[in-house]
Amino acid sequence: MKEKNTREQLIMKSFLLITICLCACLAVQAQSPTPSPPQYSITDINGSLDSSTACCINNAAQVAGTYADPALGSSSIAFRYSDGTVQSLGTFTGGNTSTAAGINSSGQVTGYAATQSGDSHAFVWSGGPMQDLGTLGGTSSSGFGINDAGTVVGDALDGQHNYYQAIIYSGGVMTSLGLSPGSQSFANAINAAEQITGSMGVNFQDHAFLYSNGSAQDLGVLGAGYNSYGRGINAEGDVTGFGELATYNRHAFLYSSGSGMQDLGTLSGGAYDESFANAINNSSQVTGNSDTGTGTRAGFLFTGGIMYDLNSLVPADSGVTNIQSGIGGSSQGNAINDFGQIAATGTSTVDGHQHALILTPVPASSTTTVSANSSYETAVAPVTNSNTPNATTVALVDGTASSDQTVQISFDSSLPPSSSTFQAASDPVSVSGTGSDTFVLQISYNEAQAISVFGSEDNVQLMWLDPSDNQWKLAVAGNTGGTPTAVQGPYDPNTDFQLGYYGVDTVNNVVWAVINHNSQFVVSGNQAPVVNAGPDQTITTPRTTLVGSAIDDGLPNPPGALTYSWTKVSGPGKVKFANVNSASTTATFGKRGSYTLMLTASDGALSSSDTVVIDFNRRR
Repeated sequence: MKEKNTREQLIMKSFLLITICLCACLAVQAQSPTPSPPQYSITDINGSLDSSTACCINNAAQVAGTYADPALGSSSIAFRYSDGTVQSLGTFTGGNTSTAAGINSSGQVTGYAATQSGDSHAFVWSGGPMQDLGTLGGTSSSGFGINDAGTVVGDALDGQHNYYQAIIYSGGVMTSLGLSPGSQSFANAINAAEQITGSMGVNFQDHAFLYSNGSAQDLGVLGAGYNSYGRGINAEGDVTGFGELATYNRHAFLYSSGSGMQDLGTLSGGAYDESFANAINNSSQVTGNSDTGTGTRAGFLFTGGIMYDLNSLVPADSGVTNIQSGIGGSSQGNAINDFGQIAATGTSTVDGHQHALILTPVPASSTTTVSANSSYETAVAPVTNSNTPNATTVALVDGTASSDQTVQISFDSSLPPSSSTFQAASDPVSVSGTGSDTFVLQISYNEAQAISVFGSEDNVQLMWLDPSDNQWKLAVAGNTGGTPTAVQGPYDPNTDFQLGYYGVDTVNNVVWAVINHNSQFVVSGNQAPVVNAGPDQTITTPRTTLVGSAIDDGLPNPPGALTYSWTKVSGPGKVKFANVNSASTTATFGKRGSYTLMLTASDGALSSSDTVVIDFNRRR
C-alpha cells in the first residue's frame, strides 16, 4: 500500500531521490507480464419477458431480479431464474410492485414490495407466497441481503423518529442493529457468520461498517474523503462498496482487515469519474459499475488488481450492449458467485430492451498426446483455469500409459443443473482419454471456500459425477477394482500408487486420488444423502408396500451403511410400519384418509428426508 509523502521526505537529498527512482525502475522491469483478460460467455435469461434486470446470483447459478409486465400495468415484479425457467415471485395481496435484492444458496429471495396501502415492506420468498417481514413500527422496510440460514438484513423506518435503521430479521422477529442513535443506518449484506455491512451515521457523515458479534466496526473513508457505504461482504469478512473522495466524486473500494480500505479507481482513470462496487465473492473478486470517460457507465470486474470493463470480456457478436453489474448504478446485491459467474443487465440489440444476463467465465482446456509407456506426469502438463476465482489447477502426477492416448482436460463452466444444492471448493473439471490406465489425479481447491462450506480443509475429497444416477460420489468409488483407502497428507509415489488410495494435502491445497476411470471431477465434501420415498399411492386396502431408497456420496470417511427411519407426518389414524428402519417396508393404516409419510436417511453425519402421500380409500 502506498504511503503519503511527508514533509521530511520532500526535502531529502537529491542522491537519495535518484536511488529511489533507480529502484523504482528496476522494480518495474521485474514485474510479471500483465495477465490476459478473462473471457465470458453470455446467457440471456429474459426469455419472453418484456424487459428484465438481474440483481444477484448464487453458486447454483440461480438468479434473482425484476421484470416489467405491461399487461399488469407494473414496471417491477420480482422473479427467480432457475434451471432455464423464470418464476414470478408475485406481489403482496393488494400491492402491484415487488423488487428482488438478494438470494441465498437455497434459492430464497429477499427484497421489498408494495402493500395494499402503497407502503413498501421487506419480504422473503421461499417457494410459496411472499412473507411480509413487517417494520420497526414505521411505515416501510426493505430487505437487501439474505444468508444461507435465511437471516435477512436491510432497513426500516422506526416508529419514533421516522429514521431509517439497519435491521436484521431472524426467527420471525425484526430488530434494529442499534448502530446510530439519532441518525440513520442501512444494512446491505450478510454472510454465513452473520457479519453484516452497510452504512451508519458517524459525526454527521455516513461510514461503511462491519458488524460482528453484536458490535460495529467503523471502516472509515477513502483518504481524506467524507462518506463511505458498504455494499457486499464475503465469507472472510472482506467488504466492498464505494466512498466519497476529497473531491466529492465517488470510487469503489475493497476493505480487508489486513489492508484496510483500498481505492479501486475507475475504468477511465478520469479525475472526476466515479465507480461503485456492489458485490464480492470468496476469492475477493469484485463487481460493480464505473464511468468510462465517454459519458456512459459500464459494469466492471476487479480481479488480480485490475479493473476490467465487462463489455470487453464478452463476444462482440453477443447481441447485448451496455452491460452493467447487477441492476446498474450503486445498487447492492450478491452479483458474483464463487464460480465467477456474474448477474448482469444489458441492452438487447434485437428489441432494445434491458435483459437480465448471466456472464460465465469461459473455461480452459488442454489436449495432449501421450505415447505408450510414457509417464502421465511428464507428458501431461498441469492445466490452470485462470479465468475463474478458484484458479483450479489439474495435474496427472503419476501413472503410465498402456498405449498411445489422447488425453483431454477441460474445465466446465458450472456444476450440472441437477446439483443445485451441491457445494464445491473447486471448478468442475472433465478428464478423458486415459482409457483403463491407473493414474493419479490431483486438483487444487479454494481454501477459503473449503473452510466456509465444509468447516475444515480436512473434510474435502475428490468427487466424481456418476453418470448412472447423475450424483456426486467419492472419486475412488468409480474405480474398477481396488479398495477405497484414505491417506493423510500429500501423495507419495513410493507408497501411495495403489488403486483406491486418496487424500488431501492441506499445505498445498490439493486433493488427489488413484483412479482408473474418466468422468467429471470436483473437490467437495460430505453431502447429505439423496432420499426418494417412492411414488405417491392410492390404495383400497389398509396395507401397502413402501419402496424407498437413498443415494450416498461415500462420505464421511470411512464410509458406513446408511441408516433409515420412517415416520408419519400427518393422517387421520395410526400407521404401523413392519420395519421402521428399512428403506423398503410395509405400512398398515388404521383409518381411511390421506397420509403423508416421511423417509429419513443418515450417513452418520448428515441426514435428509423425502415424503410420500398415501390415499387410503376402502372399497364400499
